[in-house]
Amino acid sequence: MPNGQDFNVEIVSFGFPSKEYVGEAPFEARHSLTSVELETARTLLVGLVQRGLSFAERPRVLTEYPGSRFMGKVVFREGWALVQPPEGNDA
Repeated sequence: MPNGQDFNVEIVSFGFPSKEYVGEAPFEARHSLTSVELETARTLLVGLVQRGLSFAERPRVLTEYPGSRFMGKVVFREGWALVQPPEGNDA
C-alpha cells in the first residue's frame, strides 16, 4: 500500500540536444531515436539509477530519508522519447 512518501524514478522526457533546452524548448526539439537506440537509452538509464544507489553520496533524486525510500523502479512515461518511424515508412 503506498504511503505517499516512498518513491520510484519516472523518466518524463529525454533527448534534448543540450542541457540549455531542458524545460525551455518544446518536446519536438528533442532528438528522435530508432527503436534500437530507444532500448539502449532505457537500459543505460536504468543502469545509471542502479549505479547511483551504490554511491556514498547519492544523486539528489535518489536521496532517502527515514520516512521515505526508493522503491526500486524506473518508470518511463508514455512519450518520454521521440521514436523515429521504421525505415521505408513514410507515415
